[in-house]
Order: sequence, then structure tokens, then C-alpha cells
Amino acid sequence: MIKKYFTTFSTTLSETYTYRAQTLVWVLNSIAWVAVFPFVWLTVYGQRESIAGFERAALFTYFFLVPTIDIFINSWVYESMQHMIKDGSVVNYVQKPINYIGYMFSRARGWQTSQTVITILISGVLYLFLHPYLAFPAPNWQLLWFIPVAAVGIMVAFLFGTIIGLISFFTTEGGWLKHFWWMLTTIASGYLIPIQFFPSGLQHILSFTPFPLILQTPIFTLLNRMSVSEIVFQLFVGLIWIIGLSVAVYALWHNGSKRFDSIGI
Repeated sequence: MIKKYFTTFSTTLSETYTYRAQTLVWVLNSIAWVAVFPFVWLTVYGQRESIAGFERAALFTYFFLVPTIDIFINSWVYESMQHMIKDGSVVNYVQKPINYIGYMFSRARGWQTSQTVITILISGVLYLFLHPYLAFPAPNWQLLWFIPVAAVGIMVAFLFGTIIGLISFFTTEGGWLKHFWWMLTTIASGYLIPIQFFPSGLQHILSFTPFPLILQTPIFTLLNRMSVSEIVFQLFVGLIWIIGLSVAVYALWHNGSKRFDSIGI
């Protein structure tokens, strides 16, 4: 069974070379964030050395990592799912031995692996010019926490994306939901601004949500800006959410595929 998903992953990885222009445009669109937004913050800092506990170099480094971590962890699987449900091609997976959710996860990871590699390469070139503005911590064992943090973040993002995609079984007006999701994650994951800049009450509320795991928590882990206890707490919160989201995904797929198989959409 695992071999089937690995084959899907490998095939999708190969497809990205066929659509390399599309992949490159997607990556460059994300990289543009590095080219613009950090310099806006440098202007905001002015002569100050830090704001809300963030030194200028630390904040610049944070935004330097945003495109790579966002492409690696976040998920846009709902785009493909909504299309497959609307054009009816999802019916091909209702009766197949390969699990549709596992199939979509393998495809998503194939595309995102290719995009992440390209992003890292471009970021490496940018680093040659931007390194005076960056401040990476010295390598230490705590960086290993990035592995479980990224794994949990990937699952959280994928499950949320899957739920948004599967809702198309029950409505033809799912566009607003993906736009709402994009807006929510842009703010609550730390993409637009680190959550550390938010009021303390809002920071506390967001700490019980999975959104920081999609972006800020992985970046903070790499930058050594979180204690081990804080990381463990975020992982615990993420695992609880994964259980709940998995139940929701199962229910949506079970009921949606049955409805689709019996009456079509």
C-alpha cells in the first residue's frame, strides 16, 4: 500500500519538471515577499534596535524564511479537490483500492517538495546579497525539534485544506471558503506579521489553535526563539487538532463520496 503512495509522489515530482514554468512562477511569486516586505519593516524600525522583542536582523531573517516554510508546510490541496469534484473525475477514486485522501496527500507533497527545492536554491542566491541583514542562530540540538513541528504543521494544513476541498461535495459555492481560509491563515499563522506583535490576549488564544504551526512555530524553532516546553505545548495542541480534523475529513469523505456515487453532482 505504501508503495502506491510513493509511486504517486514520485510521478508528481516528475510532473513538476513538465510544468516547470508554472512551478517557477509560483515560487517567484512567494519569493517576492522577501524582496519587499522586510525592507518595509526596516523603515518602520528606523533607529530603533528592537520592537516587541524582535531585533531588526531577527525580523528580517523571519521574513527571509517565510516563503520556504510556507511552501513546504502549507497546503493548497483544496484547489485540486474542488476541481475534481466539480468535473466528476473524483468518481474514479471512489471505488479504487488507493485511498483518495492518501493519494491527494502524496500528490501535494510531490508538488511542494519540488517547489521547496527551487525556493531553497533561489533563497541561497538571495542570501549572498542579504546575509548582512540576517541573523541565524548557531546550530544546536534544539533545531531537531523542527522535524516533528514541521510534520505536525504539514498534517494540520493538509487536513484543513482537505476539509475545504471536500465541502464541494455539498455545495457549488465553495470559493468563499478558500478565500476566508487564506485570509485567516495569512493573519493567524504569522505570514503577514509575527504573532508576537499581537496583543497578549490574542496571542494566548492563538496558542490553542493550530495556525501558528503552519508558519510561525516552525520558523521560531529554526531561529531558536521558543523554549522546549513551548514547542512541546504547540505539538500537543497540534496533535489534538489533527485527531479532530481527521474525524471531520473521514465524515466528509464518507458521506460526500456516497452521495456523489449514488446521485452525482
